[in-house]
Amino acid sequence: MKSFISYCLAAAALFFHASLFAIELPEQAQELRQEAEKIRSKSPWFAQIWPGFWPESEPFIVFNSVGETLLFTTDEPLPGYEAKHGHYYFYSERLPNTTDFAYFINYPLPNNQLATAVRIHDLRGEVIDTLLHEAFHGYQRLHFSKLHASSFLDPSYFSEPTVRGLLRFQFSLAQKAHAEQGEEQSEALVRDWLTFRAGFEHAIAKEVGELLASFEHLEGTAHWVGVQAAYAEHSRNQLGDFLRHFQARFDNSNHVRTSAYATGAFLVDILNEYSPDDYDWRAQLEAGNTPLALAIALFEIDPETAMNEMNALFERHDASAYIQAAAEPETHNNVVKFANVRETYPYSLSVTLTLEVVEGRAELPLRFSAGEGGFENLSNNVIFIPDPGTFQIDYKNTTIDIRGLPALADLQSVGTGKLRIQVWSETPIVSLSELIISEPLVLEFGDSAIRSGRTWHASSEDQHTIAIEIE
Repeated sequence: MKSFISYCLAAAALFFHASLFAIELPEQAQELRQEAEKIRSKSPWFAQIWPGFWPESEPFIVFNSVGETLLFTTDEPLPGYEAKHGHYYFYSERLPNTTDFAYFINYPLPNNQLATAVRIHDLRGEVIDTLLHEAFHGYQRLHFSKLHASSFLDPSYFSEPTVRGLLRFQFSLAQKAHAEQGEEQSEALVRDWLTFRAGFEHAIAKEVGELLASFEHLEGTAHWVGVQAAYAEHSRNQLGDFLRHFQARFDNSNHVRTSAYATGAFLVDILNEYSPDDYDWRAQLEAGNTPLALAIALFEIDPETAMNEMNALFERHDASAYIQAAAEPETHNNVVKFANVRETYPYSLSVTLTLEVVEGRAELPLRFSAGEGGFENLSNNVIFIPDPGTFQIDYKNTTIDIRGLPALADLQSVGTGKLRIQVWSETPIVSLSELIISEPLVLEFGDSAIRSGRTWHASSEDQHTIAIEIE
């Protein structure tokens, strides 16, 4: 792939980092040490992927599931470290305002430093992939314009089988084009895919097309950076693996977002491969142009012309089969929907947490990973997660940690200082008679827990629903 320094040379250039630690680091820090050394040895390579994003002195944090942490910084570290060697600092306890969540973006350090922190255990991919992906989201927040301009669509958009079928169809075109990348027919397949995308966004389903392009801008660029960082010369194979195995159902906006990791990264790959050497496509992406818009312009595809070519393209790639398949009922999908959550989980607990509002803004202390079930956007500010991997709030002496139970986050009143969450269960979480208002709130159910040392009160709408408000 053009414009990159050989990964092997970059790694060799930093070989002297291979043995940075002396015996003062505790034994339990060795896994952290190994990951930190790997990251530092590859920093020259990272710096080439997106100039300006990752300087070789970039601070970062790796931690494990019990909170033991290793910080790298050439500037002032956080206080409280137990051992150090050079620019590495070990902390035996969890850093402030962190949990066992998989990552933290733009974690504040002294002297206005910002670092990305990643957990080294229980990650599906390479630590480097996760670290650079999430760090790039931090970079996007500071340097990208018009990022995530389109972020919500009413669920009704995905009730139409034709829309779902055409989304599956375009994903299949991306799969075909990527599988043939480097072959004689690959450019023609790329052109077919971009032609369909231009017509889809222009006249077929404009709002859905814009949503996909927006997610590709946000997640696709970050995915491309993470894959490049972790897999270097094998990055194309890794991206292809995602494209081959993604289950392209497209029942809701979350499926669109997840697919955009792969299609967006592929679009960035196309820009990297086909752009003239003097064309700074990275600067164009930072300026607010989506990868799709740049790729369509690069291939000189006009939307009106694309619409004229659509029937031939549909016939050439058998689009009707995808539309027909989308119209068939999903018999294998056991994911709980919000509309019928009470059929399986008849008991619920609603918790409203009061947030501090400063200058008209309130901190949103919520982090969640959706897990295999994904999530539903019920509205622009209401999210339902049927089977969260993690769902965590850690805010001013209050901790909410939901695992494996359907949960809802209602963000509609965050601006006025109220965050409401709801969790459902097959059995009662607690009864009103068990709650002692004069004591700290402690609820433990399954792998989940809610604790607060703040003032709180409770009420019950019926025998199946408890409402708690934490002041």
